[in-house]
Amino acid sequence: MSKTEVIILGTLHGLHKDHKKYSYEDIFDLVTFYNPDVLGVEIRKEDMNQPLEYLSEFYPYEMIELKSRFNHSMEVYGFDFLGHDLIDKLIPNNYFENHKKTLLEKQFEHDNDVVQAKTLFDIINQTRLDLIMDYNAQSINNGMYDLISNIYYKQMKFLFENTVYRELSDFYASRDHRIAQNIIEIIQANPNKRMVFVMGIDHRAYTIDAIKTFFKESIYLLPVINLKD
Repeated sequence: MSKTEVIILGTLHGLHKDHKKYSYEDIFDLVTFYNPDVLGVEIRKEDMNQPLEYLSEFYPYEMIELKSRFNHSMEVYGFDFLGHDLIDKLIPNNYFENHKKTLLEKQFEHDNDVVQAKTLFDIINQTRLDLIMDYNAQSINNGMYDLISNIYYKQMKFLFENTVYRELSDFYASRDHRIAQNIIEIIQANPNKRMVFVMGIDHRAYTIDAIKTFFKESIYLLPVINLKD
């Protein structure tokens, strides 16, 4: 009996536009190369049948394009999660502009009482940026960025624990958890198939850890390769 194969492909959203080594087309070429039975994209399942105008308002270009390009040649699932208040609902206009998460992010940016946290985050973010801006899909998805990303979110949880910004770290953690759970459910529903899940690179580390913990040795996690010389 064949074994379930899973590829977790991290993307950079808008940074692909001018990226010399990891373009939008590189993403699409990788999916074509892997030729999966199932493709998962970072779009909520509630929104998968919405028109282009709606999707373009709320989702990264590569996710929308993946859905459009491959939905006739393979099963395409949406696995994103944006909050409990949106379950089984469409996203309202200007939803994110007034979302508590957005307001807290802006407040943190202008808060002069959290200099230590800002300095640490700036250092980690520069390290993360250095790991993605001059590297190809294989290098970006080889686990090094995942390691730094884990450090970033663990430090955020620690530094925000007793502050007004705890809601931010709680939101990020909750979203990662729900994304991983949605993907696990898709894998369970499609045994012995090859699946590619495409997501923002920050979600990759948590998702891989969750999949390994849940499935242990019962599936193959395949590496991301480089198609270019």
